Amino acid sequence: MKLFVQPSFGLMFNVFDIALSTRLCRLSFKSIENNTYGNTYINNELNTLANKNHLLLEPAIPIRGG
Repeated sequence: MKLFVQPSFGLMFNVFDIALSTRLCRLSFKSIENNTYGNTYINNELNTLANKNHLLLEPAIPIRGG
């Protein structure tokens, strides 16, 4: 599940648009299934992701032309 908020500020010209945006999101995994038979280290690492919230900051600069 991924919930996010993404505000952006931009400039519009006759030929192109440019914006600065930052996405702040919360990523959570409820059920993780994997096929890592025989490798307990990878299996344990993947299981630590379940039932936790991960906060991410994703900056972006979209440029549109046309």
